[in-house]
Amino acid sequence: MKIIVCVDERGGLSFAKKRHATDRLLREDMLKTCQNNTLWMDAYSYQQFETDFQSRIALTENYQTPIPEQDYLFVERSPLTSLLSEANTLIIYNWNRHYPSDCYLDVDFSQWHLAETEEFPGFSHPKITKEVWIK
Repeated sequence: MKIIVCVDERGGLSFAKKRHATDRLLREDMLKTCQNNTLWMDAYSYQQFETDFQSRIALTENYQTPIPEQDYLFVERSPLTSLLSEANTLIIYNWNRHYPSDCYLDVDFSQWHLAETEEFPGFSHPKITKEVWIK
């Protein structure tokens, strides 16, 4: 599976179990990245996606559903340690801002290599950096 996360400049994922930010152009890029594969997420994350896109999304609570290798899992509020053994790709969207955080990206990058970096303007963020890491 391929995991997608959004972080701030210090690797923060969330604060008080809430997302840092949301950006519609980032969501569009995320769905474009998934191509015809399914994008899995929890109900909290699902709420931010427009009805038009929800047919391409599947729900998983507590990330217990086995995710097929070609599919994507969007994680907003949970550490990744328990999920990384199943992952072959990690896509990190960086907000390029500082937000208060109490949940941080917990990845040992010595097992991964950076395959691609791209910057694009978001709708609510002047610059979003997308990194694609491969195991």
